[in-house]
Amino acid sequence: MLKPLLAAFDFDNTLVEGHTLDTIVELGGKGLGANLTASYSLTEDPIQRTRALLEDLQKNKGVTAQHMREAVQRLPLTPGMGDVLRFLKTNNCEIILISDMISVTIQDWLDGSDVGTLVDRVVTNPGRYNSEGFLELEAYHEQDWCDMSFSSLCKGTALDDHVRKRSEEGVTFTQVAYFGDGKNDLCPMWHLSKTDLAFPRKGFKLMEMFENKHVGTERVKASIHPWSSGQDILEVLRKIVK
Repeated sequence: MLKPLLAAFDFDNTLVEGHTLDTIVELGGKGLGANLTASYSLTEDPIQRTRALLEDLQKNKGVTAQHMREAVQRLPLTPGMGDVLRFLKTNNCEIILISDMISVTIQDWLDGSDVGTLVDRVVTNPGRYNSEGFLELEAYHEQDWCDMSFSSLCKGTALDDHVRKRSEEGVTFTQVAYFGDGKNDLCPMWHLSKTDLAFPRKGFKLMEMFENKHVGTERVKASIHPWSSGQDILEVLRKIVK
């Protein structure tokens, strides 16, 4: 089966407006989540640091699973992104998320959203609420080959793995599009071909890297389509998805 497009989205500040972990940590006290995620370094172990943050929230600050679920579900879709997802699904495209966050929190958001059922697969760090209601997480994988990604998830590898798996299942794609905002979203864009599409979000780190011709941006072979809202994305997609 040939599908016209595989659309792979980052989650935070791409599909939704805001950042999941910042929103959760903010439950422990006003200002605690401000720019927290931006302070993460690609050279540190993000899983270990996040585990410590969650443990402090739940054991010392009284934050419950229900508090976290409700906070995540309040994150709004990025303007126009619902229209983008509906357009893609109407036109037989496949939609996946590739995120450095936690599976259960993303699923909580999807369950509370009217577009949640449009997403075909989520690739992220596995997480679950244990019998005591505490949120536990693991790394998607342990990697040391990509210095543009966290050690817990190389997004480019995850994208390649999905395309290969779908090919083994008899599904191929005419084109692949990747949508992202952060520095680590450059990696999956390296894995796109010259017939594919890269969508960096305006006003965020990834677009700044392209504008400043940061080392590594020259490796992107795909056509580049900066965007601010879903409407910008739709203008491009309507020209290529028939």
